[in-house]
Amino acid sequence: MTDAADLPVGALVVDSDVDPDEQSPGVVVNTPPIPAAEWDVDDETTVAEYPGNEPYADSAPVVLVVYRDALAGWRPGFDGEKQIPAADLARGPCYGYAFPAPRLEQIGHLDGTPGDEEAGEADDDHETDDTDSPLAAIADALEDRRVSDVRVADGAVVCEKLGVTYHVAADGSVREDDRVAGKLEDIAADVLGDLEVPA
Repeated sequence: MTDAADLPVGALVVDSDVDPDEQSPGVVVNTPPIPAAEWDVDDETTVAEYPGNEPYADSAPVVLVVYRDALAGWRPGFDGEKQIPAADLARGPCYGYAFPAPRLEQIGHLDGTPGDEEAGEADDDHETDDTDSPLAAIADALEDRRVSDVRVADGAVVCEKLGVTYHVAADGSVREDDRVAGKLEDIAADVLGDLEVPA
């Protein structure tokens, strides 16, 4: 999850509440200094009240996002140097989405700079003497799918999604048991199949 101060205009973001395989990159186009409880999605619902946003604080800052493909069709020259006014979004041909900032995860920026300042640290965390080991391969695959805080520790790949910590063993099994764990097991199974390691 990300603070609004860490999400500049032009940042490439994904909805951290969406499964990694289903995430679509968006672009931050405006960061109004308004809390989620005071930004209206419609006549009856604020950002804070919108379904799915309940876990986030009413005071969380609002971030306005347009999905990247739609923005490229509407404003192909947009580089993040200036915000797109909310009024322009309301009149524009593509839909803008208002998120509580902590729900978003930055994956990069339109100018090409990396989004996660800890990406290099995460790479170091899961380096092992055998970079072709199943755990290292699973960790790489999870990072490619934008799973957060991936590291190898205590004989397992440890990662975080939606505030839950998951432990993926070298055989691809996941200690936790929920829908996200099932997705992680599927990813691990694909990796182990490519390595021709029995899952």
